[in-house]
Amino acid sequence: FIFTYIQELAGNIMVFGSSKDAVVYYHPPSDSMWYFKTKGVVHGSPGVLADGNVAVGANDKRVYFLDKQAKLISEYKTGGWVFQSRPTQLKNGKVVVGSYDHHLYFFSADGKLEQKLLTGGKVHTTPRELENGLIVIGSFDRHVYFVKPDGSIQAKFLTQGKISSSPIT
Repeated sequence: FIFTYIQELAGNIMVFGSSKDAVVYYHPPSDSMWYFKTKGVVHGSPGVLADGNVAVGANDKRVYFLDKQAKLISEYKTGGWVFQSRPTQLKNGKVVVGSYDHHLYFFSADGKLEQKLLTGGKVHTTPRELENGLIVIGSFDRHVYFVKPDGSIQAKFLTQGKISSSPIT
């Protein structure tokens, strides 16, 4: 099963997560398919980075950074599932993604952890960067967070329920 958005890479290559514990790369013109095997289901959609590489989270609690041929560049193990949060590359080049361990993670484009922000609940949503550089996320703690690019909270607002859908900009 495919649980994720299908992303297109250069060269007409499609990439997506699957229930087969893998990130799938598919090239329709040649009908060829190759995989990067994970240790858990990939519910989250891959994020395509500026250099054409891919960042993706999985239910094995890891964030993977893969090249265009599905080769591992780096991986980082979080404390919880990276369930639906799609890694998002910011204008400053950092890659941000949420985890069920209540954190928003900030990575360099090659997958090195730079910082993390603790929220009061699981981060199921995909981060969105606003034009002013603020990052918006929702958390199961019922708050919407507005986060500065340095990882500090500018503001947070209490809602009436846990937030499981991603912000639209």
